[in-house]
Amino acid sequence: MVRVRAWGQPGQSLVEFALGLLVLVLVLAAVIDYGRLLYAGIALTNVAREGAHYGSLSTVNATDTAGIQAAALAEYQSTGLPLLFGSRPAITSSVIYQNGRPEAVRVTASLSTGTFLPVPLPLTGERLSNQLVIRRTAEMRVLP
Repeated sequence: MVRVRAWGQPGQSLVEFALGLLVLVLVLAAVIDYGRLLYAGIALTNVAREGAHYGSLSTVNATDTAGIQAAALAEYQSTGLPLLFGSRPAITSSVIYQNGRPEAVRVTASLSTGTFLPVPLPLTGERLSNQLVIRRTAEMRVLP
């Protein structure tokens, strides 16, 4: 029995597989990077909320900047973000006064990070800078 060989060149399917695998790996890296940034945004929301919650418990806590930062950073340590990003967020707080007493406390958590892949901006074709700043703010009323 005589076998007839196909007209394709030997190794053609290997080259096609390698090209397809390259595209698949790039798409997978982009999905992982986007998911990492989304998770950071959600976790920073929780960090800001935890700091605002601490500040809202009493009028004394509302002006305790160190306590607000400690509460927010404790939440940050429990999120797993230090493993993903390696840097600590900047925690800032401010108090909103009404009639001379603290009415509300506002806490902002900011984290500077970069992306794994260069991200082109849709219309301009420019690339996103190396550093992204993810910023989340929470505000809560101070309990009497």
